[in-house]
Amino acid sequence: MARSVLKFKNILKFYNQNLPNQVDVLKGVDFSLNAGEMVGLIAPSGSGKTTMLNIAGLLDSPSSGTIEINGSKVFHMADGAKRQIKLSDKLATNLRRDLIGFVYQFHHLLPEFTALENVELPKLLVGKSSRRAKTEAEELLHSVGLENRLLHKPSQLSGGEQQRVAICRALANNPKILLADEPTGNLDSDTSKEVFSILTETVKRNGMAAIIATHNTEFASKLDRIIRIESGKLV
Repeated sequence: MARSVLKFKNILKFYNQNLPNQVDVLKGVDFSLNAGEMVGLIAPSGSGKTTMLNIAGLLDSPSSGTIEINGSKVFHMADGAKRQIKLSDKLATNLRRDLIGFVYQFHHLLPEFTALENVELPKLLVGKSSRRAKTEAEELLHSVGLENRLLHKPSQLSGGEQQRVAICRALANNPKILLADEPTGNLDSDTSKEVFSILTETVKRNGMAAIIATHNTEFASKLDRIIRIESGKLV
């Protein structure tokens, strides 16, 4: 039986609670992501796609419901009451660091750092030695074809190369879950295909689970499963 690494149970998210202009974004989302599974998330802009990914990545909290990551409850309602039990900021930060990787539409690399330094940094933050961090970062960048770009800064890289560095940074600490929000949305067609292929091959090679949000149905069809957000619910 497949093991779940991320589970949503009746997740609701709304803003301006109890006000006339309350906005209901997620309306009772149930979802399970299994170890080693790649899921495509397709939804129009403004549907709650990014909200769902931010909640999965512990960057935002749901208004109610239960979240489990790697078998542990990280957010739930206490004894059926309205009191929310959720993580401290420090614990949430540690879980994001140790278990979750993020790839965004825009790479968000540190502009003053080289490609190698951008990938080294997450490794240093978990206490690895500078020598080991450098060696492992080099191996990651080699695996995506950037062996000749290690010492280049983001401004010296193409859009596709920058996104490949961002993928390596997301995978730096071998997370169990990768969350990608339109990772090819800012790239031309040919580069998008290349980056998407590198992303999925790297995730599969490392045995990770992933949710990849994309507007590209051709890309999504290559994943294990497709989910859609409609009217605040998953279908």
